[in-house]
Amino acid sequence: MCASNGIAVQPTRAVDVSQLPDVMIVCGGTRIRDVVDAGMCGMLASIAERGIPLGGICTGAYALMSSQLLDGYRCSLHWENRAALQDPFPLAQFADELFCVDRDRLTCTGGTAPIDMMLNLVGLRFRQRMVARVAEQFILERIRGTTDVHSRYRLTCGWVSCEPN
Repeated sequence: MCASNGIAVQPTRAVDVSQLPDVMIVCGGTRIRDVVDAGMCGMLASIAERGIPLGGICTGAYALMSSQLLDGYRCSLHWENRAALQDPFPLAQFADELFCVDRDRLTCTGGTAPIDMMLNLVGLRFRQRMVARVAEQFILERIRGTTDVHSRYRLTCGWVSCEPN
């Protein structure tokens, strides 16, 4: 499999539904539609039937939508893809938040939002002190929460010289 940046990612083993992790996350990319097929949808449905929470990062939510696993769930995904997916998946409840945790579904917009979503999960399982320690390791300015929304910034670029005049 090739990531959207061209880097080849070779799986070391197939997904074994008898040995599943605590949470299964689908990491999306720019060509997510090229890799989501009936086999993947069936595998995700099988994992959901076993009660394993499922998540999607960036366009990874598309795989969950294609598997009908976000029907009736609030979800977040990359803002560039939202308009194109609302009509084909009317049962998904698209949210503006950077990440959504709705029952056993976890989705986020991409970029740095997965860090915030994972910190939220750490906070659900451990004390806030642990969340702060993890955030400190990532050198985060602040920890964004479930109510933070995506906003388009107008970026300005400048040049700072460290050379003496």
